[in-house]
Amino acid sequence: MGNDGELKRMDEVITFNNVVLDGALLKKIFTSEFFNAEHNAYKTYKIAAPVGNSSFFSNDNALINTVVVRYSYLQSALKENNGTTDLEMKRCKQLIGEIEKEYNMENE
Repeated sequence: MGNDGELKRMDEVITFNNVVLDGALLKKIFTSEFFNAEHNAYKTYKIAAPVGNSSFFSNDNALINTVVVRYSYLQSALKENNGTTDLEMKRCKQLIGEIEKEYNMENE
């Protein structure tokens, strides 16, 4: 995540996780994997459905709603950022193609 808005949203989400979610439950449902494909190392996160009838630490509906809303805002920010990143990657590839064509580098 590159911009301050996304980092702020992530911080807001993390701040309330420990108030509403049990740490053991969070660890079971939220996992990450590191992938190292040629020239493209990245980490991906997976969220699995909780097993059984897991409960929250809090029964405070307003607090639970706060967490849900903050996750929703974070999801929106990440979707927007991913769309921007995809567009910029396409533009970069196009620019590289134009440079290669201009300098006769297409077949190298």
